[in-house]
Amino acid sequence: MEIDSWDLIHMRMLNGSISSWPEIYSKIYRHLKPGYGWMEHVEVDLMPRCDDGSLPSNSALMDWGRYLLDATTRAYKPLAYNTETRADLERQGFVEIQEQVIKVPLNPWPTDPHLKDIGRWYNLGLVQGLEAVSLGPLTRVFGWKKEDVDRLVAEAKKELCSRRYHTYCNMHIWIARRPAEA
Repeated sequence: MEIDSWDLIHMRMLNGSISSWPEIYSKIYRHLKPGYGWMEHVEVDLMPRCDDGSLPSNSALMDWGRYLLDATTRAYKPLAYNTETRADLERQGFVEIQEQVIKVPLNPWPTDPHLKDIGRWYNLGLVQGLEAVSLGPLTRVFGWKKEDVDRLVAEAKKELCSRRYHTYCNMHIWIARRPAEA
């Protein structure tokens, strides 16, 4: 990958893989063409959200989210969404920084047919991957037994699939341009 040579660098779903976002943004900045190079970064904030109070704050799904984000942060590979993204991009020197936030339903609870479909498919992926994403962090960082993780995951899956809970995650789409050299 040559320095100053790329028109576009796209990355997505790297939470849990990155220890230092400023370091990644620095590398991207160096490799983009000055004045023309853009970066696009897409991340899903896995912490479940609920605007209407239908999901209790002490639910298994919320507990799962809190435990998972805490464990991965302690392991220096945080799954938590980086709330410093704009500041990190600005410090690096990017310009024309834009963020779009999209609510992604966790199951088919919305009445809108398109959102219902998104929720259906997103739910399928979450339900199938919940144990896989949870087992390592919760057993290694907190010392839980597999049975304890299985119990939390099973309860979280029930709530994840219940349409009475109007839950969603935020997807963040960032774009920014490397300015021309002064």
